[in-house]
Amino acid sequence: MYVLLITRSRRHFPPNNFLVKIESYSLLSETGLEYKSDVFEAGGRLSLYPKGIEKTNENGHISLYLGIAETEELPLGWEVNAGFRLFVFDQIRDEYLTVQDGRGGGAIKRFNDLNSEWGFAKFLPLDTFNDVTQGYLVNNCCVFGVEVFVHERTVKRQCLSMIEKPTNSTLTWKIVRFSTLNEERYYSQKFTVEDSKWKLLVYPKGNSTGKNTAISFFLSSCNCIRSEQGVFAEYTLRIRDQLRGKHKEKSAKHWFSTKEEDWGFAEFMPLQDIKDAKGFLVFDTLLVEAEIIVMSKQIDVAENRGPARLAAVNGGPTRFVVGDRGAEEGDDILEILFQIKRLSLYPKGIKKNVMNGHISLYLAITETEELPLGWEVNASFKLFVFDQVRDEYLTVQDAGGGAIRRFNDINSKWGFAKFLPLDTFNDASQGYLVNNCCVFGAEVFVHERSVKRQCLSFIKEPDNSTLTWKIERFSTLNEEYYFSQEFTVGDSTW
Repeated sequence: MYVLLITRSRRHFPPNNFLVKIESYSLLSETGLEYKSDVFEAGGRLSLYPKGIEKTNENGHISLYLGIAETEELPLGWEVNAGFRLFVFDQIRDEYLTVQDGRGGGAIKRFNDLNSEWGFAKFLPLDTFNDVTQGYLVNNCCVFGVEVFVHERTVKRQCLSMIEKPTNSTLTWKIVRFSTLNEERYYSQKFTVEDSKWKLLVYPKGNSTGKNTAISFFLSSCNCIRSEQGVFAEYTLRIRDQLRGKHKEKSAKHWFSTKEEDWGFAEFMPLQDIKDAKGFLVFDTLLVEAEIIVMSKQIDVAENRGPARLAAVNGGPTRFVVGDRGAEEGDDILEILFQIKRLSLYPKGIKKNVMNGHISLYLAITETEELPLGWEVNASFKLFVFDQVRDEYLTVQDAGGGAIRRFNDINSKWGFAKFLPLDTFNDASQGYLVNNCCVFGAEVFVHERSVKRQCLSFIKEPDNSTLTWKIERFSTLNEEYYFSQEFTVGDSTW
């Protein structure tokens, strides 16, 4: 990990890639542990050190880094070249403090096995951050973000909330016939605290350093598959003294993840203390508990309503390949989902406008019935068709230079009924339809952006296209309907 030079500036529009809002920040800071955000689509994640990164001894500052996640799954010799900016939101002035490398105004950095993380050990002085008049920490809440300059980018918003004394936070497990347990380990039933599920894990005869000498006792998270980061908990493990109330307790705090689902103590309590008549084992029954004192709750949240803040997409438009235009007049044969947007193509024009001499092309918001009441997306856009002869794109946009359009329940679709004359499109010399193949695209200027590529190809007389099913004893069939075995034609199963 190398330390970058720092330049700071301010701007009003938010970062283009990722925002994380942290509630109850003081509880996170008190853990003294690094916080790693969820992975956003570019494959990156934020690493926040609330009291500075220890190995550089920058304890007077917050440290913030951008790293590449899941590097062990990447091929040998992998490399990502990217520039980036890190952000913290000033909630009083409604603007973002932007921090980037001072050499070249955000120079490209090489992320690889040797340097999978870049950032700033001295991102922001703690005194400045904790001063409420600065606006970064207000009502114990703060917002960090990142903007990465790579080809494929998207915005993912995440809310991390630290919950103190959550409801139903004590998990109690009654273990009967304790002395007869022969398995190496036992899990309790699942317990639900807030939206997270937990289990208690006990090794009756010990595990690891406690083998045959102590009972091993752990808290186990059942939620780690939802997010690699998992969930944080500060908690107390307890074996109850059923006679005198002198319980045996130990406390811990940990980020539970897919790699560390269980966390606790291999030597929680000597086995001899349990067996002695001290009140822990009564009628061969042991009472074990976990009390969660603080836990995290992590939510991916949708775009908030408000004025559009625009940033252009790098590179060419999103591309979709369509072959064989054998559709009936007015059919909407191409509806390709990319995030919450969709292209709607009418090969012979949209019927209601009687534009049958033209191809019609529209951008639409999908699944509007699942959006909240009063939803709205503000966006400008360009639509494209690829000229395969000249290797260039014909760009079609609003005459106002790409004016912002309001997508809502009343107008969920915007576009062009006269996108391109059919005669022009069908003329091979124009380059739009070559070898019965064409390419359409869209470029959308909104916060949440993603590129998804899809090829739709119509195959005439595919191989192994006849599906035969021999139904025996037909007259004896009593069920309402039956399915055959699966058949494969091309890449499709039927």
